Amino acid sequence: MIRRWLGLILLTSPLLSSAAFGFGMSESLIVSASTATIVVGQTVALHVTAIRADGVVVDLTSGASGTFYTSTNPQVATIEPDGQLHAIGVGTALVRATNGDMNDPTREILTGSLTITVGPPGDSDADGLPDSFELANGLNPFSPLDAAID
Repeated sequence: MIRRWLGLILLTSPLLSSAAFGFGMSESLIVSASTATIVVGQTVALHVTAIRADGVVVDLTSGASGTFYTSTNPQVATIEPDGQLHAIGVGTALVRATNGDMNDPTREILTGSLTITVGPPGDSDADGLPDSFELANGLNPFSPLDAAID
């Protein structure tokens, strides 16, 4: 049991890999999306991949592959078993993907995460400035960087 616990800590550290300590074949679990800033009502597909110690990339997006998803803020974002993320409310959520079976000590457990920012409808870049305001003031409604200059 100590070995599984230690393995879980090592796998979530960006500096250490499971393969380096003999806990399995995968080096890392990567969670990605086409964008990390969306608006309420939008859906974005998450992609989960593992990079094995031998360099082979494995797609683990589907729940059928043993991956399950959690959100630190389900009032902001929810995730379906197939990796479809739904923006429910304004705010930020850390989305975690976990692959493995906590009840099976022979199975490696990998986790990865991605921070998602959800803005209000009519705010394409989720920077807190409505698109209409940005357009009226010469700002880019698709760049969250211009919120800092307002």
